[in-house]
Amino acid sequence: MSNKSASPGNAKISIDKMKKDWKLEKGTEERSFACQCPSPGHDQYQNIDFFPSSDPEAEMQAVQRERKCKRRYYPDTRHLTYEGARMTCRKQGLELVKIDSEAENDQAVRVMNIRQKGRFAPALFDGSNWFWIGASDVLLEGRFIWEDRTACNYTNWGKGQPDNAHPLRGGQNYVSVYRGTKMWDDAHSFKTRSFLCYDSSVSLEEELQYGCNEQEEFVTQKPPKMFGLGKTRFFKLKFA
Repeated sequence: MSNKSASPGNAKISIDKMKKDWKLEKGTEERSFACQCPSPGHDQYQNIDFFPSSDPEAEMQAVQRERKCKRRYYPDTRHLTYEGARMTCRKQGLELVKIDSEAENDQAVRVMNIRQKGRFAPALFDGSNWFWIGASDVLLEGRFIWEDRTACNYTNWGKGQPDNAHPLRGGQNYVSVYRGTKMWDDAHSFKTRSFLCYDSSVSLEEELQYGCNEQEEFVTQKPPKMFGLGKTRFFKLKFA
């Protein structure tokens, strides 16, 4: 690192990574660098790591690739109730995911499987095998709507679902998805699940076109079987 002095008026600050000391420089020297982005849910950009300064052109290409990265889905593996999941999403400026097509349903399950690294808990109803989406019929039994109050025009119910089982316990008013088959089920409000938030300003097409930091990986674990929720299968996933 250069020890040349610079006048305060046009000085730039660099950091010695070994000594962690700050130094004033002219700003014409070649240095590695780091960028920072705001919190998730408010920005298209991802954190950019340190790059070697030996190839400035490669550095700039890497930066441009990262700046194109857009995220629609934000998976969370914590086990929360529907209301807890909804509030957690909103604190990030997001909402529980809305699914309007088979393609969106496929991508939502794919993103959750990536976050869970393709693993399934042995107990079928373990919260990690399921995730909340932003649909419920809490306002009118049998009429499922999204958090933005629009109708669920696309659904992917398992066989015999929704069934509003155990109405004396409050009924099953909230929708969760089984990762093993992509099928939907209605569930009680006190159940805890992982969940998927989303940024409605980013389309599915943009996420697919400008996906972030993905690498291909094979998953060989088979999920627990569940009667009525479709055929289980092996997954080939891309890990984030």
